[in-house]
This record gives sequence, C-alpha cells and structure tokens, in this order.
Amino acid sequence: MKITEKCNVLVASAIVAALISGTALPALAASPAGDVPFAVLAQQNSAVTPEQVEALISQIGTVTRSRRAAIVAALDAYNQLDDAGKAAVTNFGVLAEAQQILGIQDALAKCNVNYDAVEDCWAITTPHDDSIDKRKTCGIGPNLYIWDKGNTIVFWEDFTYMGSSELDINDIILRGGDHKYTYICDYDNSGYGYDKELGKWFAWATFEMEDSEVEWLRNLLSADTVIMRFEGTDYSKFDYTWTADDRQAVTDIIDLYDLLKAVTPEVREKALCN
Repeated sequence: MKITEKCNVLVASAIVAALISGTALPALAASPAGDVPFAVLAQQNSAVTPEQVEALISQIGTVTRSRRAAIVAALDAYNQLDDAGKAAVTNFGVLAEAQQILGIQDALAKCNVNYDAVEDCWAITTPHDDSIDKRKTCGIGPNLYIWDKGNTIVFWEDFTYMGSSELDINDIILRGGDHKYTYICDYDNSGYGYDKELGKWFAWATFEMEDSEVEWLRNLLSADTVIMRFEGTDYSKFDYTWTADDRQAVTDIIDLYDLLKAVTPEVREKALCN
C-alpha cells in the first residue's frame, strides 16, 4: 500500500504528552484505607520532610486509577519540598512512574481496550469508531495495536465508506485548510460490498501509519473543516466532512499514542495490565 502527500505541509506543533508530572492532579474524596492524606501530615508538621514524602510514595502500591488519591498526596507533599529536599527523596522514581501510568490509564479510559490472551497483544479503538455500523455512516477509525511486552506499538488508520451507491475505493483524499493528503489503496488493504442487514453499500481501507504520517492527522485537526473524499476506481466520488465526534476520536488516539511513546515498554505494559 502507498501513502502519498500531495502538497507542502506546514509544520504543526507537536501535541505535548499529558504526563501530569509537576502539576496537581484532580483531588478525589477520601484516600483509601491505610493511606495518610497529605492534609493530615500538614496539620501534624507544617514542614514536610523527605522521609514523610518517601512514606507517602511507598503507600502508592500497584498503580490504578483507584490509587489517584495516594498519588496526589505524594505529589502534593513532594512539591512542598525545596530542591535539596526533593533531591533527598530516594524513591521519587516510583512517583514519577506512577504519574506516567496514571496518565496513560486516564487516556485508555476514553477508548475501548481489548486484550488477546492467545496473541498477548492489545487492540485499542474508540467508541465512536466502533459505532460506525450502528450509525450507518462514513468515518475514520484511528486505532493502536501493542504487542511484544509493550515494545511494539503500531498506529493504524481505518477509513469506512457507507452509502446508497456502490463504491470500490481507489484512493482517499483528506483536505483540511492548507493540508491535503492522499491515501492510495491496493488490493490487499481495501474491500467493498453490500450489507443486507444495514441496507448500505460499504467500502473500507486500512493503512499502517509512520510517525511522520501521524503528524498529518495533527495538521488536519488544526483546520476548521476536514473533508474526506472517497474516490472510486470508476472515478465516482463521495465527500464526507468530519464531525466533532470524528475529531475527538482522532484526538483521543493521538493523545494516547503520544503518552505510550513517551515511556518505556515496561511502563506501557504496567499501564495496560493493571
């Protein structure tokens, strides 16, 4: 399969990975049993010590979203220390990793995550993409596949046509402002037919994206309007304009991809498995 860019591309600012580090996380209600809230420590001793911070970090345990309060308490206490005090915290790496894992898990919560125990891999899609058949409409479906103990991440992009007329996709053109990108289909990455249950003609194509091609999606998101044109082998055309939900689905997968790429394979696997 081939993917070609047919215009000059403006350099878009990279989306900053939301690792939560250095900023206060949303506070929850009471800490889980056994945790010592930072507020209690503050009442007991207005001057937080590195030892107290280390104790809070040691209470984090296995990182899940339910441990947010413990992570918040440790981070709040750590941020009260001066530079010398921060340097004296011997288990800060545990806190830093917890923030990374929590950030990934928050991003995963916006997606559908399916684990294949036989293949030992994860397939990550968005609820919007998964509802295309229900909506009986066109759509773009960014998704991720992760395997090899978190070492390998692949970004896939699926395009779906659904309409009242037969369309065998030859290429797909995306236009957003000054950005225009063309995806050329081959016989082995596309297909089409008629779905009797849906009462619609459908066509689809899927592409594996390089990092530079993921950047195309960032560029398109900067435009006010994105038009997705399906061109058939018989030169027929069908234009579909991204909805707000399409944009959000693309944004959610890109944000998750950035977070996963910013950490080690070991941290990725912890975030996915916990």
